[in-house]
Amino acid sequence: MCGRYTLVDPKAIEKRFNINTPMATQPNYNVAPGQMMPVIREEAEGLVIDVMKWGLIPSWAKNKNIGYKLINARSETVFEKPAWRSAIRTRRCIVPASGFYEWKRDGTAKKQPYYITAKDSSMFYFAGIWETWHDEEGKELHSYSILTTTPNNEMSELHDRMPVILHPNDVDLWPSVDDEDFIHTVMRPYEDGELELVPVSKEVNVVRNNEGSLILPINSK
Repeated sequence: MCGRYTLVDPKAIEKRFNINTPMATQPNYNVAPGQMMPVIREEAEGLVIDVMKWGLIPSWAKNKNIGYKLINARSETVFEKPAWRSAIRTRRCIVPASGFYEWKRDGTAKKQPYYITAKDSSMFYFAGIWETWHDEEGKELHSYSILTTTPNNEMSELHDRMPVILHPNDVDLWPSVDDEDFIHTVMRPYEDGELELVPVSKEVNVVRNNEGSLILPINSK
C-alpha cells in the first residue's frame, strides 16, 4: 500500500509538465491521508495542476470521511469496485512524489519505517484516480486515490503491495488514453533494481512531524 509520501520540490511539477500554474504548496516530508496535495489531471485544454484531498470520496458518499478508507485502490479490482470503477475509466490523474514510506517489522512492538526513492533521484509519478464530491451546500471537493500493485523484488522485503509508479513513457498518457488494455499494462510493479530503501526515524509515524530530517537514514543523523 502507500500510506505516506513526500513532495520535496513542488515547483518541479510545473517544470516537468510545462504548466505555469502558481502553487502555494510547500515542501511536505510527511504527506498523510486527508491532506490537500497537487495532482495532474486532464481538462479540455490539456493537463492542469489541481490541489485535491488524499482519500477518494465517491460522488454518492453521504459522509466525506469515507475518504480515509479509500487512500489506495487495488489495481486488480479497480474496474470492479463501486468506489473506483467510474474514475478508472474517465478520471485518472498523476500524483507526483519525491519518495514514499513503508514499514517493516523489526522485532519490536513498532515497525521500522523505510524511505523509498528512485536510485537516480528522479521524481515518482504515481498512477491515481480522482472524483468530485459535493457537500450538502453544493460545495465541490476533488479527491484522489493512489493505485497499488504487487511489489517488485526490493519492495517485497517490506510489504506485499506498492504504489503503481508510472514508467516515464506512460506518465503523460495516463490521464488521457482511453484504452483498458493500456491501463492494465501500466498498472504493473516498478522495475527491479531501481529503488533505494533506507531505514529512517520513527518520528515519521507522527503526522505533525514534517521536517527534512525525516527522510535521512537513521545512521546519518
